[in-house]
Amino acid sequence: MRRTLTAFLTSMLIWLNFLTAYTSRAQSISDDAQTADLQRKTQNPVNDLISLPFQNNTNFDFGPDNEEQNILNIQPVLPVRLNQEWNLISRTIVPLIQMPELIQGKGDTFGLGDIFQSIFLSPAQSGSLIWGISPAFQFPTATDDILGLIQA
Repeated sequence: MRRTLTAFLTSMLIWLNFLTAYTSRAQSISDDAQTADLQRKTQNPVNDLISLPFQNNTNFDFGPDNEEQNILNIQPVLPVRLNQEWNLISRTIVPLIQMPELIQGKGDTFGLGDIFQSIFLSPAQSGSLIWGISPAFQFPTATDDILGLIQA
């Protein structure tokens, strides 16, 4: 009886191990396909994928005292499916800028730069050519004149 129970439990463990390996392999193949699809979508700048990338640019030897300037761009991408054929993709760039002293006695400046907005109209399904058409707007949102591109 004890030998039968041991044999039964051993065979159950082997069977369970086999099932775990099989389902894990099937899940791995599924995950690989999803990963490849996600990689393809992230390569397409006008795809219907919501994202919130952050990009930091450091400029060395900036200004009269050769200091560092840092610009952190917050770049949300918000797609809207208009119908089966077209997407509308909102791409915004919100810069946060740390500017070293450029004018003697003024000191370092930190704040919001001018916001850049584009709204792309793009086909929902792209072939080998990926395209979109968009107007682009720049808004004078800089918290200091030195941080903005649009000067009054």
